[in-house]
Amino acid sequence: MNKKQNGTLSMLRRVLDFILRNLGAVQTLPTFMSLQTEYAATLNEINELAKEQERDISGLTTQKAGLRIVLTQKALDASRRMVACAKITDDGVLAKAGAYTESDLKQMAENNFLTTCNTLFSLVETHMPALIEYGVSPVSQSDFKAAIDAYHTSIDAPKEGYTEKKQVTSQLAELFDKEYVLLTKMDALVEMLKDSQPAFYAEYQDTRKVVYHSGSFSLTGLATDSTSGQPVTGAKFSFALEGETVLEKLTAEAGRFNVKSLEAGVYTVTVSKPGYQTQILTATVSDTEMTTVEVPLIKN
Repeated sequence: MNKKQNGTLSMLRRVLDFILRNLGAVQTLPTFMSLQTEYAATLNEINELAKEQERDISGLTTQKAGLRIVLTQKALDASRRMVACAKITDDGVLAKAGAYTESDLKQMAENNFLTTCNTLFSLVETHMPALIEYGVSPVSQSDFKAAIDAYHTSIDAPKEGYTEKKQVTSQLAELFDKEYVLLTKMDALVEMLKDSQPAFYAEYQDTRKVVYHSGSFSLTGLATDSTSGQPVTGAKFSFALEGETVLEKLTAEAGRFNVKSLEAGVYTVTVSKPGYQTQILTATVSDTEMTTVEVPLIKN
């Protein structure tokens, strides 16, 4: 949910709690009790959908990141063995075609990364007889292919999660609209108590207010040197949502950056700086809390 909806939901819950604690003041108002019953039922639907909307799809993204790490290691192993064989046999074409570093693979977009791994797999298949002496086997190839297939399957999983989340968001908007109609009717009935029950009326109006909690920033990042712990200036943080890069920030002298507003969601964050290993991680940005992304960078 966005900040407005979070603030509204807190207010709706407070109003229901207040009414339940003061039923004696409202139960004689015409139709109020039936409105209150429907209001409580709708609020329960909102609460359940809010929980569903916050379903942790970051688990899918984290799983994909883990599968990429596994596939990267298998691709690097295949590349090193193939390059070793190519250099021993003076096959310059194969040495060039199969040579990839960990930094190369980490910086690739997911589809390019997958294509590269498939290309490496095909090269190994083609040169299998020569590579057996260098530790390549049908078993290692089978493991390599399984890692490729697993990563391929994982690519679309977070996107499906986001699609489901968008559907829930639409349903939530409809329920909020319905709840506001009910609340407006209850407001009109409570107005009848303004003079006869001023204390109750004043407290109801105070409870009815929506309070939005918002800090100065929604996101802050920090890059440090993993060895010295000192801040790293000029580190680039790239934030991708559903495969699309939506934000890039460079750290300042203190190794930090701040972002005042960023759409809630689970982001894939790529952190890079020349001289350091590129890091890929996930970060969940919330509408209600500031998110901190702190990354210790490892020198090459």
